[in-house]
Parts: sequence; structure tokens; C-alpha cells
Amino acid sequence: FHSFMSQSYKFIVNGSIHDPYAGITAIISPLMIPYVNNIVQLSPRILEVSISAQSGTMHVIGIYAPHSGLSLDQVRVPFWDQLQDHVAAIPQPEPWYVIGDFNLRLQGRLPTDHQVLGPHIFGKGHLKANTSLHSNRTLYMHILHALQGKDLMSFKTGRLLRQITYKEKTPSAMTWSQFTSEPLIIQQVFDKLFFPTGEVGLELATCVRSFLTSAPLPKILPSSPTLDPKLFQSLDRAFTAGKWLPSALTIRAYHHYGFPSDHFPVEMTLRVKLAQQSRCPRPKRSLAYPNNENDPRLLEFHQSFRTYFNP
Repeated sequence: FHSFMSQSYKFIVNGSIHDPYAGITAIISPLMIPYVNNIVQLSPRILEVSISAQSGTMHVIGIYAPHSGLSLDQVRVPFWDQLQDHVAAIPQPEPWYVIGDFNLRLQGRLPTDHQVLGPHIFGKGHLKANTSLHSNRTLYMHILHALQGKDLMSFKTGRLLRQITYKEKTPSAMTWSQFTSEPLIIQQVFDKLFFPTGEVGLELATCVRSFLTSAPLPKILPSSPTLDPKLFQSLDRAFTAGKWLPSALTIRAYHHYGFPSDHFPVEMTLRVKLAQQSRCPRPKRSLAYPNNENDPRLLEFHQSFRTYFNP
């Protein structure tokens, strides 16, 4: 992991060279930096930022849950157990919120879910819910019941369209129009692009070459989802303890920013009063994170990032 500053924003990058599927980053605005109490990196998949509020310390935990294709005993169960143990150890008066990519599809609400899930769930219906003992949905239900938690999106997001956070994988593109209709066009070059033989394949290869050699790269067009659970799903979620449910005002996905991913950005809005700034200087906490601000690779990334989004 490492940290760096960019345009006054603090980036905490958390990952692992041993797990290519893991990685999570926290970006802290300059207005919030003075209120940050601590940053805890539990694993390449769990990152906590604690913030000073008038009522005490507030804990925001970002997660990237392992997908269902990874090992149950070696990866998935240890992840959910570690998350549960960490949240359970937070002092009772202090509010906490867990948000991120949960890599699960609720599909619907079962009678046994009413204590932890609200009435608003986008999916194929409860009959399609994967309730097997080894499913990610079952692991999520277990931690909600154990922590007396509430799934925020099912309680707070009545408009189902705003619950859509993910575009399902589609078959490999056979034409340029199919290729450009996907939100993450660069990834398709390596993962999903198939060149047919003959003139059709030559035309597609010519279009791909023209796209990749253009500078700056063309902007990603916004993708407008539809209420079709075969094409879209809600993988990114958030939950908190039941007593803190009223403090969460909204949680919703945004679909019209042309975000270069098969996931859509998700925003959670909380009602919180930050701690008053003391007249006495606060003690500086030493966060021993490697600082790579002068790394030429990082500078090159900043420049290409700004060029791409602000041509």
C-alpha cells in the first residue's frame, strides 16, 4: 500500500501483489482531512477511515468482497469473518458504515430476511435468490444478522433504477458498434474482443487500431441502464447497525458520467456533525505510509488521467 497527495486530495491505495483480484482506495477531500482520526488497512480488501464527529468517532469502512468464483474456505469465509470481527470490536456508541463492492446479487427478499433487508430490492425476485450455504448472499445475510445490521439500499432507495450499480457481462463483441456499447472499452481489448475472419474482422481490427492510437483516447459514452435484471444488477451496497439507519439519508448510483467501468459510481449521504476545530493545534499522528509523490510513474498517471477526462 502507499499514499500520495494530488490536487490537495489524499489518496490511500491499498492492494496486494499476491492477490490480483484485490485492491481498494480511499480518497479524502481536503475539507475532511483535518477530521480524520485514523486509517486502518485490515487487508487488501478492507480499508477503514475513522472521522471525528461531535458525538464521537465515526467509522467508514470500504470493502471489496471476493467474488463467488474464489475459494470458499481460503478466501471468502476468512474475508467475511475478518470484517465481522472488526466491526463487532468497534465501541458501541460509535457509528459505523460499510460500503463497497459486495459481489452478490440479492434478487429479492425472503421471509427470513425482513429484519435486515428493506422492501426495495432490484433483481429477478426472491425465487431466484441463491440461498445455498456457500453463496455470497448467504454470507452477507449471516453478517447482517450477527451485527444487527440493515442493508441501506433496500431501506433507503425506493427508486429501483438508482439501485443499479453494475452491468452484467455480455458475449464477445463481433462488430465495432457492439464493442463501443460496453462501458469499459479498454478492458475489452484484452478480455472480450474477438476478430472474425475475412473483411468483417479486418474492418474491426482497423477500428480498434485507430481507437488505441488516438490521443487522447475518446471519452466513454454514458451508459443508460434499464430495469432488466438480466442485463444489470446491484452488486455495490452499504450496511450499518439498525440504530444508525436514520443517520443514512440516501444511497444511490449515478449512470450518466461515462465512468470507465462496468460498475457505476455509488454515493452514500450521511447526517453527521463533525467535531469542532480546537484552538489548540491537534497532535499530528504519524501515518507511516510510503510516500511516492515524486515517482515518475505516478506523475505520468496523473498527466494521462487529466488528459483523458479533461481533453
